[in-house]
Amino acid sequence: MVASHRPFPSFGLFAVVVGLVALTRIASAAPPPGDPAAVAKVTNLNKKALDAYAKQDFEAAKDLLKQALDVCSSAGLDQHPITARTHIHFGVVAIAGFKQHEVGLKHFRKAIEIEPDIKLTKSLVTPELQDAFEEAVL
Repeated sequence: MVASHRPFPSFGLFAVVVGLVALTRIASAAPPPGDPAAVAKVTNLNKKALDAYAKQDFEAAKDLLKQALDVCSSAGLDQHPITARTHIHFGVVAIAGFKQHEVGLKHFRKAIEIEPDIKLTKSLVTPELQDAFEEAVL
C-alpha cells in the first residue's frame, strides 16, 4: 500500500486565511458607514459655509458649520471624515474670521482626533492657519 502524500496538506486552510486577510483589507479601505443623504447635506453646508467665508460673512459661515455639525451628530457621523472636515472649516472660521485662536485649536484637535492624517483645506491655507494647525497637532 502506497501512502498518499499531499505536498500542501493545509492548502485549504491557507486559502481561507489569505481570503480573510484580503476581505479585512477591503473592508478597512471601504468608505466609512453613514447615511449618504446626511453626508451630502453636510457637504453642501460646508460648501455654503466656505462661500460665506470667502465673502467675509463669518457669522453666516459659523452658523452653517454649526448646522453641519448638528447634522453630523444627529446622523451618527461623529467619527466620519466629513465631520473632521467640518471641524477643520470651523477652526478656520474661528481663527481667521473671529480671531478666536483657542476655539479654532479646539476644532482642529477634534478633526485630528477623528482623522489623524487630515490636513487643512488647501484653498484656505495661510501662514497663520498653518501655524495654528501645527500647534493643534502637537
